Formats: sequence, C-alpha cells, structure tokens
Amino acid sequence: MSFQCAWTGQGAQLRPSLRLPYRPSPSGPTRTFVCHSKLMRVENAYNRHRAKWIAERTWHESQEIQSLPDGDLILSLNVADTAEVKGWILGFGQDAEVLEPASLREEIRTEAEALLRRLEVSDALKEISAEQLTLPVVGTD
Repeated sequence: MSFQCAWTGQGAQLRPSLRLPYRPSPSGPTRTFVCHSKLMRVENAYNRHRAKWIAERTWHESQEIQSLPDGDLILSLNVADTAEVKGWILGFGQDAEVLEPASLREEIRTEAEALLRRLEVSDALKEISAEQLTLPVVGTD
C-alpha cells in the first residue's frame, strides 16, 4: 500500500492516518508528518504531441498508460493529494486534459480562467498610452 506524506505544521490528526515523528537532528525540533492511506484516481489525457514523452517515463509507481488509436494517451495515477499533480498538469497547457476526478478538472478550469483574466488585464493596460495617463497641470499661478 502506498502512502502520501504531507507536512501539517502542528501534526493535526487526520483519519485514517499514520503519524510519523521526524527529527532532522538530535537537537532540532520534532516535526510530525501525517500519512494518509486514502487514495484517489486521477486520469489525464495527453495529445499525440506529448504522448510519446509521457509514455517513456515513470511518473508514479501506480501509473497506468492507455494508448489511444489517434496517438493520444490516458495516464492514470492513484494519489493521496492532487496539489502537486495540479501544478504538473498545468505545466502541459493545452496538451493535457483532466478526465477524473471532476473536482480536479474544475480546479484546473478555474486556474486557467484566472490566468486568462490576468492576461486580458495586462494587455488592456499596455494599450493605454502614456498620454492617457498624463494628468494636466492646473492652477500653477
């Protein structure tokens, strides 16, 4: 069975979990890691431009790869937390699509929409000329 360990700061108890004390040095502070045994399935589709690169590597011990007739592929992983997977998927841009779980798909959609809004605002600000930003000087007498 695989366990995903995450730093919790104060070592909050989550169930089901296994608490492991961690002391980097005899004089250092004790930190607690909580390992969760509940895993979720993540399925991502990658287009044919990324498929070979994805298929050539081992990304996770639980990975399953399904090659599709059009050259695309589906990568399935069993993970305890989607935070790292989310950033990794976003790095593939339009070459990746989350199929499962629906909650991760929505997180990716929300992140992409926020990025688009930020780019639109940035582009709009660049269109404003220096003349439009210059205020007239009034009443210097």
